[in-house]
Amino acid sequence: MIKNKKVYINRVKENWIVDRFKNEWIESNKSNYTNNIFKSTHIWVIAPWCWNPNSIYNLYDKKIISTIHHIDFDKFNKIEQEKFYKKDKFVTYYHAVSEKTKIDLESITNKKIITLPFWVNNKIFFPIKDK
Repeated sequence: MIKNKKVYINRVKENWIVDRFKNEWIESNKSNYTNNIFKSTHIWVIAPWCWNPNSIYNLYDKKIISTIHHIDFDKFNKIEQEKFYKKDKFVTYYHAVSEKTKIDLESITNKKIITLPFWVNNKIFFPIKDK
């Protein structure tokens, strides 16, 4: 947990699971969240495919955490590598959602990597008896 910090999370708006992760995190961490990037101490890039590092060129004083959901090395061509390394320059550390993703990330960056799976929302997912 980031205490006494304000976290801005990048926009997704794809009506996908990552939107739900973002909304649930905000709901559970209201005191650590801000929707104003300039008032944040940390920027969580929960959806790196929706992030243009050029848009934050003046935010060098922020810590940037980038979630990597998976890496498909079959699609990690020269263009994708250039995109990754352009963003890697700005990232303070990475959040890997699985141990496999962490191992894959370690092969392409020297940045610190934290492995932490996403949570399970007990209000949505629960055991069903007598299916």
